Amino acid sequence: MEPLSVVYTDNSKGGLDIERKILNEIGVELIDAELSDRPIEELIRQADGIIVSQMEFDREVIESLEKCQVISRTGIGFENIDLEAATERKIYVSNVPDYCIPEVSDHTIGLILTLERRITCFDRDLRREGWKEARLKWEGMRRIEGQTIGFVAFGQIPKEVCRKAIALGFEAMAYDPYVDPEEVMMAGAKCVETLEDLLKKSDVVSLHVPLTNETRGMIGKRELEFIGENGFIINTSRGGVIDEDSLVWAIEEGKIAGAGLDVYEDEPFREDNPLKNIEKVVLTPHVAFRSIESELAQREIIANNVKAVLEGKGPINIVNKEIFSLKG
Repeated sequence: MEPLSVVYTDNSKGGLDIERKILNEIGVELIDAELSDRPIEELIRQADGIIVSQMEFDREVIESLEKCQVISRTGIGFENIDLEAATERKIYVSNVPDYCIPEVSDHTIGLILTLERRITCFDRDLRREGWKEARLKWEGMRRIEGQTIGFVAFGQIPKEVCRKAIALGFEAMAYDPYVDPEEVMMAGAKCVETLEDLLKKSDVVSLHVPLTNETRGMIGKRELEFIGENGFIINTSRGGVIDEDSLVWAIEEGKIAGAGLDVYEDEPFREDNPLKNIEKVVLTPHVAFRSIESELAQREIIANNVKAVLEGKGPINIVNKEIFSLKG
C-alpha cells in the first residue's frame, strides 16, 4: 500500500518543518510543490490531502483530484476554493478560523487610532515641515470617547475589536443578519436592522465580512455617502468588499474623512493604485494577521486539520459542513 501524501501547493516559503513533523506522526509524506520538479497538476491529482494558500481550486481543478480527502486552506477565507464542487466530490474543506483574533483586532484598533489621532500625518509633517508647522495640523481632530463604532458582520474578530473599542470609550453597534441580536447585545453593542442605518449612525465603520457574491462591492458610492464627511472606514477583512474607485472618489470629494486599509481589490498592492497618493488613507500590506505567535498557531492548525481527516478522526474546522450528510 502506498503511503499517504499531502501536497502544499504554494507560498510555503521553503519551510514546512512544523507541518511535516505533525503529518509524519501518522506516516504521511508532505510534498512542497514549489520545490518539486513534477508539475503541480500531477502532484495534486494523486494527493490524499492538499494544503493551499492562494492557488485557485475551481471546479475543473477539483474534479481532477483522484484521491483527495481534504483541502486545508491556510487562512480564514476560502474564496479561492469552489465549495460546491468539493462537497460534490465529498472532499472536506477546512480553514483556520481563530488563529489571529488578537492580531487582527489589535491591528483594527491601531488603524482607527492612527486615523483619529493623525499619527502618520503628524510623523510625516514633523519630519518634512518641522515642529511648528506640524503642530498646526490638529484642527478638526475629535475626541474618541463618545464616538460610535459600527461593525459590518459580528463574528469572533469584531467581537474582540468591540471589547477593545468600548474600553477606549466608543459606543458600539453592529449589523449582521446572521447573528442572534442577543449575542450582539451580550458583547456590549446595539443591534441595527439595516446596513444603511449602521452607516448613517457610525463615526467609524469596521468591515469584517467574508468575500462572497453577496458581499463583493457592497460598499460603494451610496454606502460611503451614508457614512458622512466626519466618518472613517476600516477594512481588515477582504479588499473586494469595498469598491475602490468609489472609495477614492469619496475621500477626494470629502464625502468621508478617511480610511484604514489592510486589504485591497488587487493584491499585491499595485504601484499605480490611486489610494497610494491619498494622505487621508492609512495603508498596510495585508499583515493584520501576522505575529510570531499567530504564524505558529496557523501552521499547527493547518496540519492538524489534514491529519484529523487522514487518520479517520472527526474533522476539525470544516467549512462545507453539508458534507457530513453526504458521508453519512
